[in-house]
Amino acid sequence: VNRWFDKIGKWTLTIGYFIPGVRHFTALIAGASQLQYPSFALFAYSGGFVWSLTFITLGYYLGETWRTSFHSEYWIPITVAATVLLLVIGIAWRLMRRKNRSSILP
Repeated sequence: VNRWFDKIGKWTLTIGYFIPGVRHFTALIAGASQLQYPSFALFAYSGGFVWSLTFITLGYYLGETWRTSFHSEYWIPITVAATVLLLVIGIAWRLMRRKNRSSILP
């Protein structure tokens, strides 16, 4: 857990706010891995700030129309396209990491 948290766990504190259920456990894992408070504060508080700002901005611009805005037929293709895009980016990142590791090894 410590090695994993050293690699990407700090970013999980930031991004975890947007994933229901994950945000509750990232702080526990950070504590279990003995993450230093300044690092925890930087990543967790910035994630909380971005999360709050996102929903405050959505509420400001959508106002009372938020219920009808999210039931629009446009959200399904947007969600599918965003998911596919994130998968492609993730796979490309993984392949680039694998390629870089293999070029370093003799």
